[in-house]
Amino acid sequence: MTGTFDWTDVEFDLSDVNFVTDREAGERWTGAPRPVCPGRFSDGNDVYVVTQYEAVRSLFADRRVSNHPPEGVHLDSMRRRGVPEELLKYFDSTIMTMVPEDHRRVRSLIDRAFSVRRVKSLRPRIELLADQLLDRMDPESETDLVAEYAHPISTTVICELLGVDDEYRDQWLKWSEAFTTFVRPDPEILPPALYGMVDTVIRLIGARRAQPGDDLISDLVQVSDETEKLDEVELVALLCGPFFLLPTLPVRTSG
Repeated sequence: MTGTFDWTDVEFDLSDVNFVTDREAGERWTGAPRPVCPGRFSDGNDVYVVTQYEAVRSLFADRRVSNHPPEGVHLDSMRRRGVPEELLKYFDSTIMTMVPEDHRRVRSLIDRAFSVRRVKSLRPRIELLADQLLDRMDPESETDLVAEYAHPISTTVICELLGVDDEYRDQWLKWSEAFTTFVRPDPEILPPALYGMVDTVIRLIGARRAQPGDDLISDLVQVSDETEKLDEVELVALLCGPFFLLPTLPVRTSG
């Protein structure tokens, strides 16, 4: 399959910050003329970029295909993007990159804690937060929707869903901002953000283990302790994961 592409003429280069921020490049991505194109991941590795709906559906249904990268590739990618060596175990254990067997095991545990009731209970709070952020905007001037709306609402909602204490919220917002520039991370900003987030998650796990609350952290700690099917590294990785991966999605789609 690799022989069908000229890898010197990459169509979708996620390692190029200009491509990521170029609107015309985004339009080329969504309107690609062929279902599979040569691309480059943000760490510089050559990849196949699947751009069309039916092709993506076929891949999802193909049991030969997995999200789990080849041995060592994901770790090398994390290193190149500035993740400190001692934190690699947390960011190499995400549900997005697990082997299928581990993914099914962890997903079944998450489903127990991530209930429909919990998500629905957040709706009034999300609507209030959206109104507050919109009310702050000056209708007479240009507004950066990513900075003023998409980023704070996504990060705040994830904090409330997990059960991150109010005292950590402002700092958490600043940490999560470092992940939205993960294509070209600032070496002065990313490592302290990762250390801070992991340390805080470990402390929150300890606090909820001692005194459970009505939040996702407490539920996942309970599932982990009762079933022994979720180890401490996986638990930390699951709780850091939404901030490490998900904020960029609502931020970019809202922007």
